[in-house]
Amino acid sequence: MLKVDVRKEPGSVAVLDVEVPEDLVQDAIQKGYLRLGQRVNIPGFRRGKAPRAILERMLGKEAAYDEALQELIPRAFAEAASETGIRPIARPQIDVKEVEDGKPLRFTASVEVEPEVTLGDYRSLRLPRDPVSVPTDEVDRTLESLRQRRATLTSKDGGAAAGDFVLMRIEEAPEGHERFKAGREILLEVSTEGPDAPFVEALRGAAKDASVELPGNDAPPAKGTILDVRTKVLPPLDDDFARIVSKEESLAALRAALQGRLEDDSNARAREDYESKVVAAVVEGSTIDLPKTLPHEEVNRLLDDLREQIRLRGLTWERYLELNQKTDEQIRDELEGPAERRVRARLVLEAVAEAESLEPAEQDLEDEIAKLSRDLSQDDAQVRAWLAEGSRKEGLRATLRRRKAIHFLTELASGED
Repeated sequence: MLKVDVRKEPGSVAVLDVEVPEDLVQDAIQKGYLRLGQRVNIPGFRRGKAPRAILERMLGKEAAYDEALQELIPRAFAEAASETGIRPIARPQIDVKEVEDGKPLRFTASVEVEPEVTLGDYRSLRLPRDPVSVPTDEVDRTLESLRQRRATLTSKDGGAAAGDFVLMRIEEAPEGHERFKAGREILLEVSTEGPDAPFVEALRGAAKDASVELPGNDAPPAKGTILDVRTKVLPPLDDDFARIVSKEESLAALRAALQGRLEDDSNARAREDYESKVVAAVVEGSTIDLPKTLPHEEVNRLLDDLREQIRLRGLTWERYLELNQKTDEQIRDELEGPAERRVRARLVLEAVAEAESLEPAEQDLEDEIAKLSRDLSQDDAQVRAWLAEGSRKEGLRATLRRRKAIHFLTELASGED
């Protein structure tokens, strides 16, 4: 039977002083000699048949002791953790005090454990919901954006005005310039916004066949000839337009559909903002002795997600760092704050779910599996097989549990039934 004393230290670190009885130590040392005998060649003896005394003289006691500790320490630590009820979240640091034939083994194990969460009075939290409204001109702006996407360019006489486009053939360009190369034809917008903004003054009033110089930043100007001046023509805002850009049969129906969609989007954003405020308030009122391992692991997850987003955008990680003039270490530093907030929120939500006995129903799980199937364009059997691997299904259940905790807290904070 092990003797175990445990104490807690800051950072959710548990320190276990463990004593392993001498009979278990003696048995582990004997097995250590047997394993050594199977691995080494001793002249005059078949492998595994050399007596302990010969092995001891040839290899030294320390070799057998090391062999014994490799098997004994993990087993003893697991038993000690089980006896004391601690839940490690990282590998322990082991300090062996004493190991010898006929004596108990004493070692100290320091390990980060799942932190205890002390919840504040979250049931008394009240936060008003901000009213949600869609500005009356938002539908008009959306329709105008749709018109801009369907606009066509038509050649015009005279000089280019604001909002027009000019087709220009580049005759001369600075060496190494990616956009302007001699012989290339390029379409430029006469606009004070966007990539062509620096050239507005050179392009404004320019007419077909005119020679133009486009200013460069600390470089010679690009020179070229205007081949054409084009103006933007917007489609009329009518029922035909509604049928072209949507499934609606009339402009009035399109306006109503856009109004509904904008209201849904506004409500969704407002709900997410409100949930974030409520969770942040509950976290602020709670106490967590956070270990270092959990935020560090969360930073790694966020970094993996960011790398995948960059890859999907067609950029290499090195190019992304170059464009943002940052290093790996700077990116990690920027992620530390969000990672810690996410970990604290997750721990608090799990504590609320446990305190309120919130568990997702089997139907919730089935609904989520069906949603995953739709999102991934796979059938239920494929998704279920994927979830059956490792702890994915329990991870999904934990996610649903935290969602129930968020729903519970927002109902409390808003005073809803």
